[in-house]
Amino acid sequence: MNLATRSGGDGTTVTFGSAPVNTSLGSYNFSTSDPVMTAGWLEFENAPRGAGGASNPSTYQDITVTFSRAVRNLTFDIADIDTSGQGNGGNRTYNYWDAIAVHGTSTPYSASLGSALTGSGTIADPWRQETFANTPPDSNAAASQRLNFWFTGAVTTFKFRYWSIQGRNSYTGTQAVWIGNMSYKVNCD
Repeated sequence: MNLATRSGGDGTTVTFGSAPVNTSLGSYNFSTSDPVMTAGWLEFENAPRGAGGASNPSTYQDITVTFSRAVRNLTFDIADIDTSGQGNGGNRTYNYWDAIAVHGTSTPYSASLGSALTGSGTIADPWRQETFANTPPDSNAAASQRLNFWFTGAVTTFKFRYWSIQGRNSYTGTQAVWIGNMSYKVNCD
């Protein structure tokens, strides 16, 4: 399902699509909006409704970003990759634990991780935060929970997966990440 389309001043259209998987477990509110971040950011929400929504790693969404023509020097950020919960060490109880992985692209890319993040960006070892720090995305600490991506080659589409590694069945808050600060170049025809 296409969630949002943005048009650049160069005539290139960027389409953001989301494919929620296993929504019968209660995590059915996948949406896009900009309630917290400034204009130019797109929110991807995984709002658990109990019944295992955020606590089940098989509930996720694959977000596909497609350009109407090939772009190069693509850069963008994914912000607010965090956790919510209580406890420490082996006694942690998570409300949610954001996880991000890039997959389904053959175009080489690089990523710079905020200081609070770890992982290699695969589905088996996603980018995630290891400590509790549910920080609002517009706070000073947000840079530590942000990924910066760049593709130097030509890109027409890429996909990333967003999910919660674990969480509580009874948690009814909202879990979300944002994509923004996107820039790219196109060849003049």
